[in-house]
Amino acid sequence: MLLLIALVSRGGMGGGDIKLYAAIGVALGPWMTVISLMLASFLGAIVGSLLIITGGVKRKQPIAFGPFIFVGTIVAYLFGDGIWDWYINMWYTE
Repeated sequence: MLLLIALVSRGGMGGGDIKLYAAIGVALGPWMTVISLMLASFLGAIVGSLLIITGGVKRKQPIAFGPFIFVGTIVAYLFGDGIWDWYINMWYTE
C-alpha cells in the first residue's frame, strides 16, 4: 500500500518510510500497523497544516514523515487495542 502511495505521489514518501513500516508491520501486526499509519497521517496533516498557516514551511515543501511514524507507532503500541475497540463500538453498536 505504501509503495503505491510512493509511486502515485512521485517521491512524496521515501523508501525509508516504506521499509520502516514493513518492520513496524512485523512487530505490531496488520491492524495495529493500520492504526499507526492512520494516526501518523492524521498527526502529520495537522502539523503540516499548522506549519503552512503559520508560515513555518511553504506549500509543496516536504516535511519529514519519520517523527509522525514514531508517534503513531508508539500510540498504537500503547493504546491500539483501546482505539480499535472504540472504533468498532462506535460503528457497530445497536
